[in-house]
Amino acid sequence: MFHPDVGLPDPEKGQNTRAEITGKSSECEISTESKTEECWASDVNTQMMPLKSEYLIAEKESVSLKYHNKISSSSRQLLSEETAFEYITEIANRLSLSATMADQAFTLFMQVCLKKTLNVTRTKILASACLFTACRKAGVPRSFKEFQNVSQFSLKQLGRSFKLVLKALETNVASVSTEDYNSRFCSDLGLNKDVQRLASYIACRMMELNLFSNRSPVTVSAASIYMASQAFAENKSHSEVARVTGANTSNLKLVCKAAVSQALELFPPGFVFCIADDMQQKSS
Repeated sequence: MFHPDVGLPDPEKGQNTRAEITGKSSECEISTESKTEECWASDVNTQMMPLKSEYLIAEKESVSLKYHNKISSSSRQLLSEETAFEYITEIANRLSLSATMADQAFTLFMQVCLKKTLNVTRTKILASACLFTACRKAGVPRSFKEFQNVSQFSLKQLGRSFKLVLKALETNVASVSTEDYNSRFCSDLGLNKDVQRLASYIACRMMELNLFSNRSPVTVSAASIYMASQAFAENKSHSEVARVTGANTSNLKLVCKAAVSQALELFPPGFVFCIADDMQQKSS
């Protein structure tokens, strides 16, 4: 069985059939060659022109760059807030502050961030300053030394940031006194109520007599606690009191040495001293 398209000689048409077949074959060859040339040109164009996917990638990158600033700014803000909240909570726990105090500090942090006049890039130092400010506002102050002990910042950095926070919030805080520290320091030293009351009395007398107005409240508080502990034979050393209160040991010794000569005026009338002989002789 032969297929009619094969092109065998047709007896009716004679020899012309072979010529027609030959002509058709030539046309097929020319068509095949032209198609090959078109495919080659197509391959060349494909190699020279970028693919459609590459255009899409470039367009996507352009859009990403266009909104990069807005997105990254928002992300940095969220990261800053999360870091501040975690850091405030951590420092509050180390200082034995309540969760309410931490929340108040974070509120201050958010208020400060809204102020465009403040240019503080370090989130943690700003968070520390806000917690310090919240403590002062709530009447439960902590000293800069205490913050330095539980954070990674110096006294100078903390003091500068505290001033910046007050300026940004356009507010002020009440100054601290020895009374704000005495009871807590005595408690941390494990001293009883009698020693606490005597330390408060000595500190008040120091302020009334204006003996150490050039000293910080922390140093005066530490000196009054040291003298009261010695009066009740608690035997707390200068270094131990300085470590708990955050006062400088050398300054504490100087203040105590100067206060010995005024012991009669600093202690209550008729108080029986259980202290060193030199202080008892000065007070008698």
